[in-house]
Amino acid sequence: MVSLGWGVVRDDLGPVMNRITFLGGVYVAVSLVRDIMTVVAYTDVQKISQEEEDELFDIVSILTLVIALVDVLFYLWIIDSLNATMEYLEGMNQTAKLLRYLRLRSVLLCSILFAVVGSVFGIVDNYDQGIVEDGQQW
Repeated sequence: MVSLGWGVVRDDLGPVMNRITFLGGVYVAVSLVRDIMTVVAYTDVQKISQEEEDELFDIVSILTLVIALVDVLFYLWIIDSLNATMEYLEGMNQTAKLLRYLRLRSVLLCSILFAVVGSVFGIVDNYDQGIVEDGQQW
């Protein structure tokens, strides 16, 4: 909402607020379902069959992909909105606000870098099966 200029260059977001609320609700719901299914799969290992456990993990994998897609959508939307807001601030000669938005963009780009590095490390660890000791959470 900040990247769209809410409270800085706009007083309200209008119909965009509905999209923000919808995507936020989808993200929360899918994350909640995925986390509950993961906990059920790990805690009820003795109570469920191997087929049911495999089905749960398949569903968890699909939900994880949906969460990743929503994350990417949010990142792209934020970057696009930041650029539009920064162009507006530059056109209005509001250098102090523009400087804050430039810093915000730098923080966002660093978070994207850390997310990509963490994802690559996780994928390599999953396929290589040896970088991180078994059972150790990093």
